[in-house]
Amino acid sequence: MGLDKHIQSRPVKRTGSPQETGLFETKDWFQTKGNKLKIVLVPKLTNPFICRFFNPRYSFDTGVLALGSYVRNKADVTIKSIFGHLGKKYLTIADMEKISSENYLTEFADYILKTAPDIIGISCLDTSLLNTVVLSKAIKKQNKNIKIILGGPGIFYNYSDLMTHFSCIDYCIIGEGEIALDKLIDYFNGDIKIDQVPGLAYRKKGHILTGKPAEFVDINALPYLDLNLYDIPADSLESMACETGRGCPYKCTFCSTTAFWGNCFRVKDPERIAREVEYYCHSYKKISHFDFHSHDNFLTHKNYIKKLYYELEKRNLNISWNCSSRIDQLDDEFIELLRKSGCNYIDCGPESGSSRIRKLINKDINYKATITNIEKLVRHKIGVAVNFMFGFPTETIEDLEETFEQACKSVDLKADIVFCFLSPIKGTKIYEQFEHLLINKAQEHLHDFTDTRANYFFGTKELCYHHPCFKNQAKMFSNGKDYDAIVEKIRRTDSVHIFTHLSLLLLELKQNFKINIYESKTALTSFPYSEDLFNFAVTTAQKNSISQRYLAAILYKAIHDQSKNNHTSQFEDITLFILIDRLICRADIDLPLWDYFKQDTCAGFFKFFSNRNIYPDIIALENFQLCAAFKILSLKTLFMKFYDPSCQETVLTGIALDQNQNKTLVCYKKQVNDKEISLLKNLEKIIAGKIHA
Repeated sequence: MGLDKHIQSRPVKRTGSPQETGLFETKDWFQTKGNKLKIVLVPKLTNPFICRFFNPRYSFDTGVLALGSYVRNKADVTIKSIFGHLGKKYLTIADMEKISSENYLTEFADYILKTAPDIIGISCLDTSLLNTVVLSKAIKKQNKNIKIILGGPGIFYNYSDLMTHFSCIDYCIIGEGEIALDKLIDYFNGDIKIDQVPGLAYRKKGHILTGKPAEFVDINALPYLDLNLYDIPADSLESMACETGRGCPYKCTFCSTTAFWGNCFRVKDPERIAREVEYYCHSYKKISHFDFHSHDNFLTHKNYIKKLYYELEKRNLNISWNCSSRIDQLDDEFIELLRKSGCNYIDCGPESGSSRIRKLINKDINYKATITNIEKLVRHKIGVAVNFMFGFPTETIEDLEETFEQACKSVDLKADIVFCFLSPIKGTKIYEQFEHLLINKAQEHLHDFTDTRANYFFGTKELCYHHPCFKNQAKMFSNGKDYDAIVEKIRRTDSVHIFTHLSLLLLELKQNFKINIYESKTALTSFPYSEDLFNFAVTTAQKNSISQRYLAAILYKAIHDQSKNNHTSQFEDITLFILIDRLICRADIDLPLWDYFKQDTCAGFFKFFSNRNIYPDIIALENFQLCAAFKILSLKTLFMKFYDPSCQETVLTGIALDQNQNKTLVCYKKQVNDKEISLLKNLEKIIAGKIHA
């Protein structure tokens, strides 16, 4: 029924009625009959599976929660999410297959419509616009009377194009949404005219009009987030995001944050944050960690954090928290204050290792101080994620190399790294300044987060490639044929994985063999990449008349040091170790510490699956050579790749453990010949325990 249940049988003449705006087919005025409008809010429709090795878990969207909590007294508000639709807090591979089905967004629309809402509001990022449009079309197909409102950062510069091309979108809220949504409800209830709704884009007589910008809401007066609005129970929640402020005092040219929040930087008072944290801790007993990540620069002022620490301590709140901020302004006193107040993780974004690029994008940071403070923070048990990007306009191969080198050095400091490709946002300064360098992205470039998986759900392909609104929307900067070719190849590999697990090796190759890191990366084509990098190093050494002993010594030093950095990783790879061991044995190279390192490495690697060191037996197998071995602890799976010299083929096998630690031996090949069956039988004998192939 949608808004129809609010419509009287006879027209009620009021100023600003819908017939005046030309928005509705009906000539009747809709007004409430004592019951509230039903509003469903939908969080940003991004793909939860943006991480390769970890099951995605639910998290509450603070923006949507803030909106719902603000208007809950005026309307009957609920929040419908993908996790709620699937009825799970943690998603599995089977869930990934479900949301990858062609009709998933239609199924999600059915789920939303079960509550018979009058209004559906969808929060958007630039990367979720396509999913949002497909969902909106599916909703309107079932009930054309429902009003769909879009909001969020993705709408800020795109509302006009979206409303021009898609009639399924009724309104867009531009910028901060609380006051706009509150006033829009007043309009639906017949209390004000449509042009009195601030920050609203709407249609009138074939034109798209916008109301005056909304006034800024007093963020210290915002209601606490009502987690019960969500379709996922909050009773077992152990951590939650808490909004601490809006806007950013800096003006990076690629970022839309400053413009979206109206060039206004606001933070909640420390006393307000502490009261809010106290409320959540008392209301949801298991919560002990808070994510203050919604604020881009939470650590701008030391005195602010001092006051927050005082307010938290006064309330005996023993919590941990993380945030996002630049860190070059930190001093020793500030870092100690962060440790005492419970900070355990900081996201910082130098963005580029090139000083020229940082100047270009107005990233005004002290990079040397940033690196120094990464080391200090880690030493104080505060984790650091360092964000890098490439794909900036005018970026050269040399700039790229500087960024890659700094990423490797960050890993050496035991920091986490995040790598992504710049997606220019229409309306930002960098977009307008270098628009002449923009080209359409290739199909495989359509999404760029830390992982290269496509963010768009199935069912969006037709719109993505053929509709004029999206066909030319996905842009990237072109920096010349050579640069683009290198970037194209690099983007096909998992940059985060490579820099995390091979960083010291890349630095050693650069320092000792004068090989640029980007050259090394372009050699990486197949997961887990270490075999490709070893072959690249061997070939380069031969070209430059470098002895095998010197090569082995360099590679040994790198993987020995790298193993110290990767001890907490969910992914462990000894492929490089295997290949170095083969090189040392064949060339009869004398490396005094190798045997000790070899015993320690192999025993620890295989023990989880076999209860003993099976490496000597495996490399002694006839007809096959072990050329790769890696394990993913979260999947409880060990993978081994064997090379058959007689036919130039490889056989990938896996040992998987179930919940009861029972072992299953699997061959990842559609057709297995008699020789390969013999390999599996030999493996069955080697590996202790009950195994079936």
